[in-house]
Order: sequence, then C-alpha cells, then structure tokens
Amino acid sequence: MKFVLPDNSHEQQAKEYIDEFCAHSSQINGAGGLNRFLPDNYDDWLEKLRRDIDLANIPAGRVPAITYFYVREEDGKIVGMINVRLAVLDHLGTHIGYSIRPTGGAAMQRKCCKVQSSFARGLACANWLCLVTKAISRLQKRF
Repeated sequence: MKFVLPDNSHEQQAKEYIDEFCAHSSQINGAGGLNRFLPDNYDDWLEKLRRDIDLANIPAGRVPAITYFYVREEDGKIVGMINVRLAVLDHLGTHIGYSIRPTGGAAMQRKCCKVQSSFARGLACANWLCLVTKAISRLQKRF
C-alpha cells in the first residue's frame, strides 16, 4: 500500500471508488469533495486540490489541505482516501478525514485507523516544532 497524490491516471479508479460508496449507500469522508465532482468533472476536482494547497491564495476562513489516494500497489486499486488540513482555525480545528472502500473489510479499517493516527502524530509534532521555531525567532529578535 502507498499514498499517492491524485492525478489524471487515477480517474477511472476514482470513479469506481465513489461508485462503490454510492452502491452501498455509504457516507464518503476524507475525499476532498471528489463525490461532488464525479462523474464528469474529475479534472475540475484535480484543480480544486491544487487550489487547496496553494498557500498564498487560500480564501479567508479556510485552511490548506492535501488529499491522497491510498493505493494497493499490486493492482493500483484505490482502497482509501485521506484528507489532511494543514493548519488550524478555531471553528475548524485540526482534522484528518479518511474513507475506506465499503468492501475493504475490518482489516483494512484497522490499517487505515493506524495510518490516520500516524498522520495525526506527525502533524502534532510539526505544529509543535512550528510553535517552538516561532518562539525562538521572537526571542532572537529581542536580543
């Protein structure tokens, strides 16, 4: 299994992924809005993902976010998705959304929960490091 950034080569797999959720009447989380763009606007969704990480142009009230496909390496099948907000706003908080194919089974659910937890720990460390770096920078400016 590996995380990959979505691109045009994943379009058919992405449609099959969302179709499976619809067929099972399952809730879709962590998909960066993919379900709202399919079946006809995959390229528009890719453009939305590019805007989601464009730090200089994030609209007020939003935070940058990045979306990955979780892909089975043997056959390239998308088995999950994860969307990570890269900053904190009071009304949003930190957030990691994810989804797993409805037919993924309990083992896949456990694996993806571990992955989500790893992302969360990594973000917590990154946020802490950022705060420490800012504090040191402020101290250096005073002295």
